[in-house]
Amino acid sequence: MQTLTDTNLQIQSRYQLNVVGESENLILREQCCPVTQWRSDSEGSLRKVLITAGEDFSHLFDHLASLSHIVVEFPVFTDGRGFSTARELRERGYSGNLVAAGDFIVDQVDYLARCGFDTFEFSSKSLAEIARRKLNSNQEVYQGDALQPLPLFRRRRAAGVI
Repeated sequence: MQTLTDTNLQIQSRYQLNVVGESENLILREQCCPVTQWRSDSEGSLRKVLITAGEDFSHLFDHLASLSHIVVEFPVFTDGRGFSTARELRERGYSGNLVAAGDFIVDQVDYLARCGFDTFEFSSKSLAEIARRKLNSNQEVYQGDALQPLPLFRRRRAAGVI
C-alpha cells in the first residue's frame, strides 16, 4: 500500500516517512520528553520519549509497553549509536513507533529499518521520496536483523528449499 500525500509518505503500511514542518500530527522531537524528564514523571503520563546519542535509556526497559513513541536522535550521520539503541529496544520487546530523527543520510534508511525503525523524519520531500523508493525495493538480505532474526540460509532450510 503506497500513498503519497502533501504531509507524509506511507510505505507498505509498515514505514512512515515524514517531512519536518509539513505535518500537523508529526511526532516531532519537541513533542517528546527527554529520558531524564520521563524518569521524574511520577504520574506515568508521558508516553513519548526522546533518546539522544549516548544517553542511558535502561530505565525504559521495564516500561516499554506503556510508551507509544520513542524518537532516537542522530546528532551527526557518522554516529552509529542510534542503530544500536533501536536494535536493543526492539530486542527487549518494544513494539511501538520507533522514530529516526536528526542527522542521518538517505543511504542509511535500509539499515535503519533493519535495526527496527519504522518512522523517519526528513528535512525535505525529495529526500523522503528517495527513501520511499529505497524501502520499496524488495531486497532479500542474508543476515538476520530486528525484523527477521533468521539468516537467509535458515529461512530457506525452514521453507524446504535446501
